Amino acid sequence: MGSILAIGVTQPLGCTMLPRRSALIANAQLSGSAGRYKEMVDYMEQLVTSDRRLALEEQNLLALAYKNVIDPMRYAFKIINAGLANPGEIESSFLEARQVFARAIQEEIQETVQRAIKNVDGDLTKPHKLPESQVLNLKLKGDYFRYLAEITDNDEKTHVAEYSLIAYKQALSLAIASLPPSDPIRLGVALNFANFYQTIVNDTDRACSLAAAAFDEASSAMSNLSDEARQDSALVMQLLRECIDAWTTNMVKKPENINTENVQRESLPEVAKREMPEASMTVRGSVGF
Repeated sequence: MGSILAIGVTQPLGCTMLPRRSALIANAQLSGSAGRYKEMVDYMEQLVTSDRRLALEEQNLLALAYKNVIDPMRYAFKIINAGLANPGEIESSFLEARQVFARAIQEEIQETVQRAIKNVDGDLTKPHKLPESQVLNLKLKGDYFRYLAEITDNDEKTHVAEYSLIAYKQALSLAIASLPPSDPIRLGVALNFANFYQTIVNDTDRACSLAAAAFDEASSAMSNLSDEARQDSALVMQLLRECIDAWTTNMVKKPENINTENVQRESLPEVAKREMPEASMTVRGSVGF
Protein backbone atom coordinates (compact mmCIF):
# COMPACT_ATOMS: atom_id res chain seq x y z
CA MET A 1 0.00 0.00 0.00
CA GLY A 2 1.32 3.45 -0.87
CA SER A 3 1.65 6.50 1.29
CA ILE A 4 -1.55 7.87 2.76
CA LEU A 5 -0.46 11.29 1.57
CA ALA A 6 0.40 9.99 -1.88
CA ILE A 7 -3.18 8.89 -2.50
CA GLY A 8 -4.60 12.15 -1.23
CA VAL A 9 -6.26 10.91 1.96
CA THR A 10 -6.30 13.55 4.70
CA GLN A 11 -8.22 11.51 7.27
CA PRO A 12 -7.40 8.05 8.66
CA LEU A 13 -9.66 5.16 7.80
CA GLY A 14 -12.56 4.97 10.22
CA CYS A 15 -12.21 8.66 11.15
CA THR A 16 -13.96 10.31 8.22
CA MET A 17 -16.30 12.26 10.50
CA LEU A 18 -13.48 13.87 12.51
CA PRO A 19 -12.85 17.61 12.14
CA ARG A 20 -9.81 18.31 9.96
CA ARG A 21 -7.60 19.30 12.90
CA SER A 22 -8.40 16.13 14.83
CA ALA A 23 -7.94 14.06 11.68
CA LEU A 24 -4.48 15.53 11.06
CA ILE A 25 -3.43 14.70 14.63
CA ALA A 26 -4.84 11.18 14.32
CA ASN A 27 -3.00 10.70 11.02
CA ALA A 28 0.24 11.98 12.55
CA GLN A 29 -0.08 9.60 15.50
CA LEU A 30 -0.89 6.71 13.15
CA SER A 31 2.11 7.54 10.95
CA GLY A 32 4.37 7.71 14.00
CA SER A 33 3.14 4.35 15.27
CA ALA A 34 3.95 2.86 11.87
CA GLY A 35 7.42 4.43 11.81
CA ARG A 36 6.52 6.64 8.82
CA TYR A 37 8.01 9.78 10.30
CA LYS A 38 8.23 11.86 7.12
CA GLU A 39 4.47 11.50 6.73
CA MET A 40 4.09 12.33 10.42
CA VAL A 41 5.98 15.58 9.76
CA ASP A 42 3.80 16.32 6.72
CA TYR A 43 0.59 15.98 8.72
CA MET A 44 1.88 18.10 11.59
CA GLU A 45 3.13 20.78 9.21
CA GLN A 46 -0.38 21.03 7.80
CA LEU A 47 -1.56 21.59 11.36
CA VAL A 48 1.01 24.35 11.94
CA THR A 49 -0.29 26.33 8.96
CA SER A 50 -3.66 26.75 10.66
CA ASP A 51 -4.40 30.03 12.41
CA ARG A 52 -4.70 28.46 15.84
CA ARG A 53 -1.70 28.02 18.11
CA LEU A 54 -0.52 24.50 18.83
CA ALA A 55 -1.45 22.94 22.15
CA LEU A 56 1.45 21.61 24.23
CA GLU A 57 0.62 18.03 23.25
CA GLU A 58 0.63 19.04 19.58
CA GLN A 59 3.99 20.79 19.98
CA ASN A 60 5.41 17.61 21.47
CA LEU A 61 4.00 15.59 18.59
CA LEU A 62 5.57 17.93 16.02
CA ALA A 63 8.90 17.87 17.87
CA LEU A 64 8.82 14.06 17.99
CA ALA A 65 8.13 13.89 14.26
CA TYR A 66 11.04 16.16 13.38
CA LYS A 67 13.39 14.37 15.78
CA ASN A 68 12.70 10.99 14.24
CA VAL A 69 13.34 12.38 10.76
CA ILE A 70 16.41 14.47 11.58
CA ASP A 71 18.29 12.22 14.02
CA PRO A 72 19.04 9.43 11.49
CA MET A 73 20.36 12.05 9.07
CA ARG A 74 22.55 13.58 11.78
CA TYR A 75 23.93 10.14 12.59
CA ALA A 76 24.57 9.39 8.91
CA PHE A 77 26.40 12.69 8.46
CA LYS A 78 28.56 11.98 11.51
CA ILE A 79 29.56 8.56 10.16
CA ILE A 80 30.35 9.79 6.64
CA ASN A 81 32.13 12.91 7.86
CA ALA A 82 34.27 10.87 10.25
CA GLY A 83 35.51 8.91 7.26
CA LEU A 84 36.69 12.16 5.67
CA ALA A 85 38.87 13.12 8.63
CA ASN A 86 41.99 11.70 6.92
CA PRO A 87 41.41 12.19 3.17
CA GLY A 88 44.97 11.13 2.35
CA GLU A 89 44.16 7.60 3.45
CA ILE A 90 41.18 7.27 1.07
CA GLU A 91 41.45 6.30 -2.59
CA SER A 92 40.53 9.31 -4.74
CA SER A 93 37.45 7.72 -6.33
CA PHE A 94 36.05 6.73 -2.94
CA LEU A 95 36.95 10.12 -1.47
CA GLU A 96 34.90 11.95 -4.07
CA ALA A 97 31.95 9.61 -3.52
CA ARG A 98 32.12 10.18 0.24
CA GLN A 99 32.26 13.95 -0.24
CA VAL A 100 29.25 13.92 -2.56
CA PHE A 101 27.34 11.73 -0.11
CA ALA A 102 28.23 14.01 2.82
CA ARG A 103 27.07 17.11 0.92
CA ALA A 104 23.79 15.43 0.01
CA ILE A 105 23.08 14.51 3.64
CA GLN A 106 24.11 18.00 4.77
CA GLU A 107 21.69 19.62 2.33
CA GLU A 108 18.89 17.29 3.42
CA ILE A 109 19.48 18.17 7.08
CA GLN A 110 19.58 21.89 6.29
CA GLU A 111 16.33 21.77 4.32
CA THR A 112 14.47 19.84 7.04
CA VAL A 113 15.85 21.91 9.91
CA GLN A 114 15.04 25.19 8.17
CA ARG A 115 11.44 24.02 7.77
CA ALA A 116 11.37 23.13 11.46
CA ILE A 117 12.71 26.56 12.45
CA LYS A 118 10.15 28.29 10.24
CA ASN A 119 7.31 26.37 11.87
CA VAL A 120 8.58 27.02 15.40
CA ASP A 121 8.96 30.72 14.62
CA GLY A 122 5.42 30.76 13.25
CA ASP A 123 4.06 29.21 16.43
CA LEU A 124 6.10 31.62 18.57
CA THR A 125 4.21 34.55 17.02
CA LYS A 126 0.90 33.16 18.31
CA PRO A 127 -0.17 33.84 21.91
CA HIS A 128 0.26 30.87 24.26
CA LYS A 129 -1.51 30.64 27.59
CA LEU A 130 0.97 28.13 29.01
CA PRO A 131 4.57 29.21 29.66
CA GLU A 132 5.58 25.60 28.96
CA SER A 133 4.60 26.11 25.33
CA GLN A 134 6.83 29.15 24.87
CA VAL A 135 9.70 27.47 26.72
CA LEU A 136 9.39 24.39 24.53
CA ASN A 137 9.34 26.45 21.32
CA LEU A 138 12.46 28.36 22.34
CA LYS A 139 14.21 25.14 23.35
CA LEU A 140 13.37 23.57 19.99
CA LYS A 141 14.67 26.64 18.18
CA GLY A 142 17.93 26.27 20.08
CA ASP A 143 18.05 22.58 19.19
CA TYR A 144 17.47 23.16 15.48
CA PHE A 145 20.14 25.83 15.17
CA ARG A 146 22.47 23.50 17.09
CA TYR A 147 21.85 20.83 14.47
CA LEU A 148 22.92 23.32 11.79
CA ALA A 149 26.04 24.18 13.79
CA GLU A 150 26.96 20.49 13.87
CA ILE A 151 27.22 20.29 10.08
CA THR A 152 28.78 23.66 9.24
CA ASP A 153 32.21 25.24 9.68
CA ASN A 154 33.95 28.56 10.24
CA ASP A 155 31.86 31.75 9.98
CA GLU A 156 28.62 29.93 9.15
CA LYS A 157 29.05 27.71 12.21
CA THR A 158 29.62 30.77 14.39
CA HIS A 159 26.52 32.45 12.94
CA VAL A 160 24.07 29.59 13.53
CA ALA A 161 25.64 28.78 16.92
CA GLU A 162 24.92 32.34 18.05
CA TYR A 163 21.25 31.90 17.11
CA SER A 164 21.19 28.64 19.06
CA LEU A 165 22.77 30.33 22.08
CA ILE A 166 20.21 33.15 22.04
CA ALA A 167 17.27 30.73 21.86
CA TYR A 168 18.61 28.53 24.66
CA LYS A 169 19.24 31.55 26.90
CA GLN A 170 15.71 32.81 26.29
CA ALA A 171 14.28 29.35 26.96
CA LEU A 172 16.25 28.94 30.19
CA SER A 173 15.41 32.44 31.42
CA LEU A 174 11.68 31.92 30.83
CA ALA A 175 11.81 28.43 32.34
CA ILE A 176 13.48 29.74 35.50
CA ALA A 177 10.88 32.51 35.79
CA SER A 178 7.80 30.37 35.19
CA LEU A 179 8.48 26.67 35.86
CA PRO A 180 9.60 24.80 39.00
CA PRO A 181 13.15 23.38 39.02
CA SER A 182 11.88 19.81 38.72
CA ASP A 183 9.64 20.47 35.70
CA PRO A 184 10.67 18.07 32.91
CA ILE A 185 10.54 20.79 30.23
CA ARG A 186 12.79 23.07 32.27
CA LEU A 187 15.16 20.17 32.87
CA GLY A 188 15.12 19.40 29.14
CA VAL A 189 16.19 22.96 28.38
CA ALA A 190 19.10 22.65 30.81
CA LEU A 191 20.11 19.28 29.36
CA ASN A 192 20.20 20.43 25.75
CA PHE A 193 21.73 23.82 26.58
CA ALA A 194 24.51 22.00 28.46
CA ASN A 195 24.97 19.74 25.45
CA PHE A 196 25.31 22.86 23.28
CA TYR A 197 28.13 24.14 25.48
CA GLN A 198 29.85 20.74 25.39
CA THR A 199 29.52 19.81 21.71
CA ILE A 200 29.40 23.17 19.94
CA VAL A 201 31.29 25.55 22.24
CA ASN A 202 33.62 22.85 23.59
CA ASP A 203 33.29 24.30 27.10
CA THR A 204 33.06 21.33 29.47
CA ASP A 205 33.32 23.55 32.55
CA ARG A 206 30.22 25.51 31.61
CA ALA A 207 28.33 22.44 30.38
CA CYS A 208 28.90 20.62 33.66
CA SER A 209 28.07 23.70 35.74
CA LEU A 210 24.73 24.12 34.01
CA ALA A 211 23.87 20.42 34.14
CA ALA A 212 24.87 20.13 37.80
CA ALA A 213 22.90 23.22 38.82
CA ALA A 214 19.78 21.87 37.12
CA PHE A 215 20.25 18.46 38.71
CA ASP A 216 20.79 19.84 42.22
CA GLU A 217 17.86 22.26 42.12
CA ALA A 218 15.51 19.60 40.76
CA SER A 219 16.58 17.05 43.37
CA SER A 220 15.17 19.17 46.17
CA ALA A 221 11.82 19.72 44.44
CA MET A 222 10.83 16.27 43.17
CA SER A 223 8.24 15.70 45.91
CA ASN A 224 5.97 18.37 44.40
CA LEU A 225 5.42 16.48 41.13
CA SER A 226 2.73 14.07 40.03
CA ASP A 227 3.80 10.47 39.48
CA GLU A 228 3.88 10.90 35.69
CA ALA A 229 5.85 14.14 35.80
CA ARG A 230 8.21 12.63 38.39
CA GLN A 231 9.01 9.78 36.01
CA ASP A 232 9.70 12.21 33.16
CA SER A 233 11.89 14.40 35.35
CA ALA A 234 13.77 11.42 36.75
CA LEU A 235 14.64 10.34 33.22
CA VAL A 236 16.04 13.76 32.30
CA MET A 237 17.93 13.93 35.60
CA GLN A 238 19.49 10.56 34.84
CA LEU A 239 20.64 11.93 31.46
CA LEU A 240 22.06 15.02 33.17
CA ARG A 241 24.02 12.82 35.57
CA GLU A 242 25.27 10.59 32.75
CA CYS A 243 26.35 13.62 30.73
CA ILE A 244 28.32 15.08 33.63
CA ASP A 245 30.06 11.74 34.16
CA ALA A 246 30.83 11.26 30.45
CA TRP A 247 32.03 14.80 29.82
CA THR A 248 34.37 14.91 32.79
CA THR A 249 35.71 11.40 32.13
CA ASN A 250 36.58 12.29 28.53
CA MET A 251 38.38 15.52 29.34
CA VAL A 252 42.02 15.49 28.21
CA LYS A 253 43.04 17.35 31.37
CA LYS A 254 40.39 17.60 34.05
CA PRO A 255 40.43 20.93 35.93
CA GLU A 256 40.74 20.58 39.69
CA ASN A 257 37.30 22.08 40.28
CA ILE A 258 35.54 19.72 37.85
CA ASN A 259 35.02 16.03 38.55
CA THR A 260 32.19 13.53 38.54
CA GLU A 261 31.47 13.97 42.24
CA ASN A 262 32.26 17.62 42.88
CA VAL A 263 31.19 19.65 39.87
CA GLN A 264 31.37 23.42 40.16
CA ARG A 265 27.83 24.48 41.10
CA GLU A 266 26.16 27.71 40.12
CA SER A 267 22.52 28.68 40.31
CA LEU A 268 20.76 28.46 36.95
CA PRO A 269 20.09 32.22 36.81
CA GLU A 270 23.83 32.86 37.13
CA VAL A 271 24.64 30.30 34.45
CA ALA A 272 22.09 31.85 32.11
CA LYS A 273 23.58 35.33 32.54
CA ARG A 274 27.17 34.31 31.84
CA GLU A 275 28.50 35.45 28.49
CA MET A 276 30.16 33.02 26.11
CA PRO A 277 33.76 33.85 25.10
CA GLU A 278 33.92 34.58 21.38
CA ALA A 279 37.05 32.46 20.94
CA SER A 280 35.22 29.37 22.10
CA MET A 281 32.91 29.49 19.08
CA THR A 282 35.54 28.05 16.72
CA VAL A 283 35.23 24.44 17.83
CA ARG A 284 34.26 21.01 16.58
CA GLY A 285 30.60 20.05 16.42
CA SER A 286 29.22 16.60 17.19
CA VAL A 287 25.93 14.79 17.56
CA GLY A 288 23.94 15.85 20.62
CA PHE A 289 20.40 15.40 21.84
